[in-house]
Amino acid sequence: MAGPRSQDLALEGFPDGVNNVFREDSVPTSQLRSAQNIDLLPDGKVRRRSGYLRRLGLSDGRSAASFQGRIILADGGDLLKIDPTDFSSEVLGSIPSNVRPDYTELNGALYIAAEGAEGRKISLAGRYEAWAPEHPLGQPGLAAVAGLGSLPGGTYQIAVTFLRDGEESGAARAETIQLPPAGGAIQLSNIPQPSDPHTSAVRIYMTNTDGQILYQERDIPVQALGASVTIQSLPTGKQLETQFMEPVPSGQAVSSYNGRLLSAVGEVLYYSQALRYGLCNIAQDYFQFASRITMIQPVAHGVYVATEATTYFLTGPTPEEFQLNTIADYGAIEGTNCLVPASAFPFQNMETGNVAVWWSKSGGMVLGMANGQIQYIRDGELSIPDHARGVTMLREEDGVRQLLSVLQEPKSSMGGMAAKDEAVVAVYRNGIEI
Repeated sequence: MAGPRSQDLALEGFPDGVNNVFREDSVPTSQLRSAQNIDLLPDGKVRRRSGYLRRLGLSDGRSAASFQGRIILADGGDLLKIDPTDFSSEVLGSIPSNVRPDYTELNGALYIAAEGAEGRKISLAGRYEAWAPEHPLGQPGLAAVAGLGSLPGGTYQIAVTFLRDGEESGAARAETIQLPPAGGAIQLSNIPQPSDPHTSAVRIYMTNTDGQILYQERDIPVQALGASVTIQSLPTGKQLETQFMEPVPSGQAVSSYNGRLLSAVGEVLYYSQALRYGLCNIAQDYFQFASRITMIQPVAHGVYVATEATTYFLTGPTPEEFQLNTIADYGAIEGTNCLVPASAFPFQNMETGNVAVWWSKSGGMVLGMANGQIQYIRDGELSIPDHARGVTMLREEDGVRQLLSVLQEPKSSMGGMAAKDEAVVAVYRNGIEI
């Protein structure tokens, strides 16, 4: 009857890493079946992995990110900002306790997606706020004023937006008024009032006489808003560019590419307007996929997008011009993608800059080049079970570079080609187990 057995071997190291695919009697002596709590050095030597020191007592710590020299993470229903020098923490605001937020840094702000909740961001000023400025509820009431002003008789449309830190909100359908042939002025009442204390002004737009294009008429600081405003002349400002736009929906993943925010909500990938990171046209600014999106990973020349069943590469200068290319007939494990320097890999003809890596649903780690070509890491030698989600990072310590992954909720006992048995190796130095 088979059982555990031990044998002393004198080996110089394991330069070819871990192999959990070959049969246990076929694994070369230059490889390990598994490696727990050790570092494999570049020359194959083995070193005990450093331990850790508990710094924080968290009830439900999850989903950490680095931003402005601080650690951002969720704990229960709070989003925390932690100082890594003394590990003091500050509550930035609330976040749903049953979701794992995702992050992307864009134009100096950290955008935070939480499935089923409004998208939030930490601004350059450190405020925890919505992705886009508050959207006005409705439009002002309009009334014609005779004997005042110089507006010609005819039809006019009027709309308002809110301003916050140089960003502008969307605007609903404009309100319309007809001035009599004698003309006059237009009085605005019941002007929408912002509830966000950081909204700085209300911007009023109106058309020319019988026109269809809305132009900026004036900005009114929030503190100067009165009960009514009277418009007596035609507008002279810029054209309204955010009409019918709404905040980008927030979902399970968020990223950015070429001045656009990208947000995955279930099977839908939304993209923002150019340089208006929080706003989109809900009716048209999206891609629909067949199943839940599990990865958004931009690289220099496009964006890798994976669902539970397929991996794609979207390429083109703008989302409106994206070409959708299928590159693999399996998906990615949610959350396991990251960017790493190409120099971290010893492959020949390797490009410079950054490349993408992720764990595939088929059990292997995939390397995605900047041009949409993929390559398998340790193909045929290393395989893992499918998992519900995970996270990957590049760890650099004492001259050693490692891709470190944490995986949760395995969906099967082993990955498709992985072996179901293992040999455990104890490493000794000078007669002492290390």
